[in-house]
Amino acid sequence: MCHCVVSTCLLTASGSVLEVPMTTFTPVKNALKKITARIRRSFINEDSSGDGLPNGEESVLSQRTLASRYEAESPDELALVKAVCKYGCRLLSRTSQSVSVYLPSAGSSPIQYEVLAVLPFDSVRKCMSVVLADERSGEIVLYTKGADNIIFDKIKCKDNNQKELLKQTRIYVNHFAKDGLRTLCMAKKVLDREMFEGWYERYTNCDLEDREAVQFSLCNMIETEMELLGATGIEDRLQEGVAESIQALEQANIKVWVLTGDKQETAINIGYACGLLPTDAAILTLNVPNADEVESALQGHLRGTLTRSGAASTASADTRPPHIPKCLIVDGKTLSHIFSGNLSKSFLRLADSCLAVLCCRTTPSQKAQIVELVKTKSKKLTLAIGDGANDVNMIRTANVGVGIEGLEGKQASMAADFSLGRFKHLVRLLFVHGHWSYDRLAIMTLYNFFKNSNLIFVLFWYQIFCMFSGQTHIDQVYLIVFHLLFTSVPPIIFAILDQDLPAHTLMAHPTLYQQGPENKLYHRYSYWIQILDSLYQSLAIFFISYLHYADADIGLWSFGTTQTVTLVFAQLIVLAFETRYWQWPFICSIVLSLVGFWVFLLILGTACLRCDPPSNPYWVMQTILSYADSWLCIMLGVIVAVVPRLVFLVFYNMVYPTDVIHYRSLLLGKSKHRDSQNLNIVFPDETPATHRTIEHL
Repeated sequence: MCHCVVSTCLLTASGSVLEVPMTTFTPVKNALKKITARIRRSFINEDSSGDGLPNGEESVLSQRTLASRYEAESPDELALVKAVCKYGCRLLSRTSQSVSVYLPSAGSSPIQYEVLAVLPFDSVRKCMSVVLADERSGEIVLYTKGADNIIFDKIKCKDNNQKELLKQTRIYVNHFAKDGLRTLCMAKKVLDREMFEGWYERYTNCDLEDREAVQFSLCNMIETEMELLGATGIEDRLQEGVAESIQALEQANIKVWVLTGDKQETAINIGYACGLLPTDAAILTLNVPNADEVESALQGHLRGTLTRSGAASTASADTRPPHIPKCLIVDGKTLSHIFSGNLSKSFLRLADSCLAVLCCRTTPSQKAQIVELVKTKSKKLTLAIGDGANDVNMIRTANVGVGIEGLEGKQASMAADFSLGRFKHLVRLLFVHGHWSYDRLAIMTLYNFFKNSNLIFVLFWYQIFCMFSGQTHIDQVYLIVFHLLFTSVPPIIFAILDQDLPAHTLMAHPTLYQQGPENKLYHRYSYWIQILDSLYQSLAIFFISYLHYADADIGLWSFGTTQTVTLVFAQLIVLAFETRYWQWPFICSIVLSLVGFWVFLLILGTACLRCDPPSNPYWVMQTILSYADSWLCIMLGVIVAVVPRLVFLVFYNMVYPTDVIHYRSLLLGKSKHRDSQNLNIVFPDETPATHRTIEHL
């Protein structure tokens, strides 16, 4: 069997393969030429469909048919199977007990293999194996594929040729990694039947209590002293819009960490490709094999980064200007030493001082540990996004989990809070829906504090005049349905549909997202401002009505009903002040609330003939509506209650305008910088070199 390194290029999102360039090393170049010539000769007698198959085998060995039927657990495996299919080595069928393949060197008859055992992938072993028995020779062979550093440790070279093969493979694997390819290595081991049967019996009949640990040790025992077969490099192309999305996230002051299981060279290449690592950045690398050296390496980086901004890990980097950004790269072994040696705080301090962090060769458990570290130690909100089963732990640990449903399966999306089809949709999820959600929740929370306390304060002022006996001057029916019917629907519509800015503006200006993380709308003093305003409005509503009816011959329920009407109008007007996006559902909710309120009061005042006194609102509403001074009292109470709030909002937005207010004024045509075709605006937090241009707002 020839030994080669294959670089498989995935050129479509569906995993289809356009070309499979093969790179060989010198000892086997001639053998590869012979095999390639043999494969090409097998395609001479092609059929009219262009499948390139020997005559008589079109229905069984059609490349086009097989390629469309192939399915795999991961796109990497699918790409490899399709790649060898283009070179004539075709998988014909696969069941749980057998495998049928076609090889050009074996003639026209398919080769049958019996599947004796499958050792599934393990995040610690970082490899998976299958034991096959060749039905022709009866030979039992263990085939293993996995991470190159793991497979290389399992290889036993029996002669100089195998040593040279291992050396050359390492060179090509590093070359593939620098090109941004995801590398895997394959190896095999011929097993003695008697030895395998004894091992398999122990593997299948181990105790249930420590089954996983026993099977793990048995897998490590059999996956030793193997023979290297080759290596593969698969191009895992970035989805459309990944680089632009990461750039937008960084503009929104969101720190991006990439946690991957790829080799360090591959991860760095992908980091540059997606824009995570700037080309002028100083790279700080943490690759410490020994636990004793991790602390000193961390302290060395910390002294360089904290004392001299922009200092890097090498002596040559210390001469760079202080404004150069820094990016941290750390591997899985170093992370295990960091977590086991209680060095998490030092690592987090170093990571916080860097523009971006890239963790390579990480296991699923390490990904979850990193997310937990950032979430608990730095007290920051974390969002984890992934597309594979190895990202599930990380997604569940984060405050917000986002899964991408694609070629890697649905495990990540099923475990996440949100499921996306593409990575670029994350930008809209955060900048648009995240911004709107925070804005609505913050305003609605404060409004509900205001609305409830406003009614309570009105009831409280009456207690002064009834010796705090608990008697209310508002009918119990009104109190029950006040929040349930009179003022409930408009806040719900507001919380669903209100928008402080349109989506295209939020997408074009990522800095607007900082309103949420910086908590600009919901402060502790915001709560007390709402309470003070509700206190003032309750004083205005209660005592204007009290002074109006001071010398009048009017009943208790008429006095309370007048204040109920004033409360409803005032609270709906306050909600209207907070509304930025007027549309027909919200307008209809306001109108229906007012109409429903009047209809309910009139029906109750007409139909309640036998209500037990003193709670008898019969003909109360009709009596109030018949007096013009009652209408004047209601209008005066509403105006005195809500006008100070309106004045405060106008004054505050003029003196302390936020970025949202700036953009709203531009959209409404109220800015003096506005031009009919083009607007050039420089905001206070921006330099002229970074000012934004807004066209056709």
